[in-house]
Amino acid sequence: MSNYINDVRSVVGHEHSLVEERILRYFAYDNLREFTIPAVVVFPQNTDEIREIIKIASRYRIPLVPRGSGTGRTGGAAVIDSRTIVVSMLRFNHIIDVDEKNRIVITEPGVINADLHRAVEKCGLFYPPDPASMEMCTIGGNIAENAGGPRAVKYGVTSNYLLNLTAVFGNGLSYSGDRYVIKNVSSYNIPQMLVASEGTFGIITRSAHRLLNKPETINMAVVSVNRAEDFPGLFYDIMHKNIDPMSVEFLDKKIVNILSKSQELISGNAYASLLIEIDGNENDVKNRMVLLNGIVKGRGDIFVASDKEEIEKIRGIRRAISTEITKLYSKKFSCDIVVPISNIPNILDYLNELSKKSGVEIMSFGHAGDGNLHVNVLYDKELPNKNEIERCVIEGAVKFNGTITGEHGIGIRNLDYLNMIFSDEEIDLYRRLKKTFDPNLIMNPGKKITI
Repeated sequence: MSNYINDVRSVVGHEHSLVEERILRYFAYDNLREFTIPAVVVFPQNTDEIREIIKIASRYRIPLVPRGSGTGRTGGAAVIDSRTIVVSMLRFNHIIDVDEKNRIVITEPGVINADLHRAVEKCGLFYPPDPASMEMCTIGGNIAENAGGPRAVKYGVTSNYLLNLTAVFGNGLSYSGDRYVIKNVSSYNIPQMLVASEGTFGIITRSAHRLLNKPETINMAVVSVNRAEDFPGLFYDIMHKNIDPMSVEFLDKKIVNILSKSQELISGNAYASLLIEIDGNENDVKNRMVLLNGIVKGRGDIFVASDKEEIEKIRGIRRAISTEITKLYSKKFSCDIVVPISNIPNILDYLNELSKKSGVEIMSFGHAGDGNLHVNVLYDKELPNKNEIERCVIEGAVKFNGTITGEHGIGIRNLDYLNMIFSDEEIDLYRRLKKTFDPNLIMNPGKKITI
């Protein structure tokens, strides 16, 4: 066994490390499923242990891959070098404090997003970021990817709630952010530099997040849009006429047709469906639902849910998409592109044309309220031109003034597309920033940016 493996195991204790290959593989990949078996997995429980592990990796020039729950989709947590030390953050699983007076939660990075939601809601508080994997994904992973979710249209993403953090960087230096205030321009904003860095700068061991008051009332609606020509105007009015939705989820015609067979609230005749969530005080929500009814009239149909059972039924529609799709197609890949919301009709037309030209089924759903669409390419047999189709999807987003990923990150999968949106000079700047925090290039190398 290599010296560095013995050294890192001695830091955490042999009982908190793994070297058996049959178990190591479970810590080697995320949803991209492309990986190499690592040399060792360690489970530290405090910042001092993290610091020692980074020192050892620097001394031996060994890659480190920080890992939460492994729910990512682009290979951000994947092992690509067999010498790798995987640093699992699962023992950092404590909510340290829910400060009700200041509406702040202080947490360790291994806490599950949904568990944090439940903890703060018991205190009448609200943490908005709600990624689809919230029952599995960790707060540290959310910071590393800047996770969002359906509520981002109104409440923003993880970065909008991060106040401060504690971390150890690849250069061995630590940042101990223990001032938990809403405003702070005392120095460079180090915490935000770690947002969406995908573990390529350092390892977060604690973070503080601002909270909001829990909404008094939430109602939901299913809007079935009659015709393609109705969609642009209807969507514009929803976003601009004081509806102030908490979320606006979009299902294209192909997905609507599939779901209509199992979901009674989805009309198979519709061009598209929108799942809309509105929150606030009871009277305000009621008034905005009346306004929404008026906007939809003549351009579609609407079903409004106000009790918990009906609301959960609508949320179940969104959760059912992947299950229903995979009943019809054995294979798929998806891109999470983003375009300005005014260009959603244009990118949908582009994707329909791409589907016709390629002869491959393409379906889209996602967060229409902020322009973040999950484009699914579906097939049964092998797809020789898979990479070409994926590139065409990404090119479409760029063509309509969008970007290549809104939530899933770069990882290893999207590296080849960086030059579509960044100049050589900008990419060089990112490389220099990486080397500042991680001069020995040990922190999750080969992800986010290549050097």
